[in-house]
Amino acid sequence: MRRVAAREANQQFSALLDEVEAGQEVLITRHGKPVAKLVPADAERPGRGDLRQRMRSLLAQGLTGVDSRVKVGRDEMHER
Repeated sequence: MRRVAAREANQQFSALLDEVEAGQEVLITRHGKPVAKLVPADAERPGRGDLRQRMRSLLAQGLTGVDSRVKVGRDEMHER
């Protein structure tokens, strides 16, 4: 993964987008510390598939979180 200082990222943003579009990940740092990561938009984030499956399961059960009779809290949405 390429590391780029925030100032350089700002100056070369278009070129960085080209690299990311080609599949490269770019870590942006500020004062040497990581602050952001540019990844391809279609990249699967680790652990997100499980959360998506849990959401699909809850929605299939009719638990939308909008219905005031159904209480789905943050903990229920993120368990396991």
